[in-house]
Order: sequence, then C-alpha cells, then structure tokens
Amino acid sequence: MAEKPKGFFKKTENFWYHYKIVVLIVLFFLCSALFLTADYLKKKDPDMVLAYAGASYGDESQFARAEDAFKAIIGDLNGDGKIQLNYRFMFIRGENITSSDLDKQQGFNYSFLDKNVRLYIIEDALFSEKQLYFEPLEDILPAESLAGGLKNLEGQVCAIPLADKPVAEAMDFNRPELYVAVKRIMDPERNNELVHRQHEKAKEVLKYIAEGEK
Repeated sequence: MAEKPKGFFKKTENFWYHYKIVVLIVLFFLCSALFLTADYLKKKDPDMVLAYAGASYGDESQFARAEDAFKAIIGDLNGDGKIQLNYRFMFIRGENITSSDLDKQQGFNYSFLDKNVRLYIIEDALFSEKQLYFEPLEDILPAESLAGGLKNLEGQVCAIPLADKPVAEAMDFNRPELYVAVKRIMDPERNNELVHRQHEKAKEVLKYIAEGEK
C-alpha cells in the first residue's frame, strides 16, 4: 500500500517532465478561450449610438452633460437590463488632408452602415455629403423649429441648427456650423424591430435638443 502513492507521484513527475510544455500550451489556450468567451458574453449592443462629425475636436464629456436626460428618453431599448449610450466622435478636416484624415473620413462613411448610430451632431458641409441618409423633420418638429435648417435635394428640412439651443449650449455644441439630424431607416434595416425603436427615440432626443423640456 505504501508503494502506490510513490508510484503515482513518480508517474506524475515523469508525465510533467515529458509533457509540461504541451500542458502549459493547452492551459494557455483554454484560459484564453474562457476569457474571450466571457468577454464576448458581456458585450452587448448599446441601446443607441450618438455621433459627432466635424472639424473641431471634442470628447464624450460633452454628451455626458445631457446624458441623464437622454437616458430618460431612450430607456433600455435592447432589454438587457441597463441603459447604455455610446458616443462616436469623428474629426474630419476640410483642409491639409493627411492619410489619417482619410481614415477618419472612411470611418464617417462606415458609420452610416452601423445600425446603432441613429442621431448625428454634424457640420453643414458633412451633412451635404450625406443628405440622403437623413430623416425629413417636417412631421417631427413645428415650423418654427425648422427655421434655418438644412434641406435635402427634395427641399425637405433634415437637420436643424444648434446655435442658441440651451441643450446644445450645455454640451458646447451651439456653434453656427453645427446641426442635429436623425439617420433614416435604411432598406436592410426595415425588418429590424430594435432599429425602429431606436429611430423613434432618436426623434425624441432631437425634439428635446430643439425645444428643451416641455
């Protein structure tokens, strides 16, 4: 009976001596797989993404100044038990273009393919490039709120100015070249229920920015 443990430990030592590299590699990949799986399960789509596109720099803290109000409007759209808003900043210069600026321009283009990006704070020149992607606002806002707005090729107002808007001023977005617009629902998104909920909430956020609390 006394020899068995010694024999067992001897075999274990031999196994470890000959195969320790293999064991360590297997453990490394197993731990990595478990970590990545856990990380993946934690990551869920946000309830909505609010985007900024312009030449002037900024950061997420600007949106954060109105985040409580935005969260109250948007709510838990994806049903994961929490309200998560993401912010995307795209700094695009019109002059002295570098390769980095071209990458940012590409990121701006790709943002229109992201179903979670529904509302844009956007400069007038960049709006003109993508005017067909934005929702007409005549049925969303009263005529006085549309004054000075940017129009699409059909003459419909799709973006309203942020200058003199108290909510925009609190976020330091009340500059004459900046507008707010809602991305319209694209054909590939027509059957996506979450996108439709996001779209309606984005319109409510736009109304809040335009008119403040009622």
